[in-house]
Amino acid sequence: MDFLRRLNWSLDQAVDVFFTEGHSCPPEHVDARKVEAFFLKYASSEDQTIRPEGIEELCKDLSISALDPVTLVLAWHCRAHQMGIFTREEFTTGMQRLGADELPKLKAKVADMRQALQDRAACKEVYAFTFQFALDQGDACRWTCA
Repeated sequence: MDFLRRLNWSLDQAVDVFFTEGHSCPPEHVDARKVEAFFLKYASSEDQTIRPEGIEELCKDLSISALDPVTLVLAWHCRAHQMGIFTREEFTTGMQRLGADELPKLKAKVADMRQALQDRAACKEVYAFTFQFALDQGDACRWTCA
């Protein structure tokens, strides 16, 4: 019940956090206004999404390469649907899951995201996500994990 309460009654997020992050919710409170300001810092003024240029700027601010596999873990936390783009909802979801509402907090989570690639279960989920994520928009693929 605690997971649901902490994650605003989102069953999907609560289950994901329970099974992928060591059976605990992000310990820090996430301030929605700070997340919004954080999002707007990198968002395009045209369509209010974070596009490739904004992602590159975010990566630079995080002191990582845009080609670093950690960016895929970030996209997985955000539940992004399209490579190179974060919608407001996706970014907010990711920041809630990570417990980060501003750059220093997200920067502090980079090591944890990198560690997720070393954890067999989490890495398998990130891989499955990345496989679908990397397909061109409109492509469909069905596969099963052994």
